Amino acid sequence: MTPKSVLRRVVTAAVVVSGLLSMCDMAIADESHHEGMFVGVRAGQIVIVDRYRIATHVYPLTNFVKVTRNGREAALSDLQRGDSVQIMTETRFRMEYVTSVEAVGDDAPG
Repeated sequence: MTPKSVLRRVVTAAVVVSGLLSMCDMAIADESHHEGMFVGVRAGQIVIVDRYRIATHVYPLTNFVKVTRNGREAALSDLQRGDSVQIMTETRFRMEYVTSVEAVGDDAPG
């Protein structure tokens, strides 16, 4: 083996390993939460206004999103515009998906 062919193999291996590591990094889930005011649901996405009422944010929903309203299990259709919401998101493949929504409305007990 010549030094040139060894160098070529080392560089090729480094490129392959680097690509695999970046793909693994994109697949790792990262959870975070966001707070704001519920605006609505459209085309598989939830729309909220941040807690400062400055910016509108749209997040894609997962098929298994857990929803509660005023401490009780609920459906997305039970949420009302203006409800205070806290959403949990999970990032996969550089996309942020909603996994749970906790809403509190004006009709909350106590």
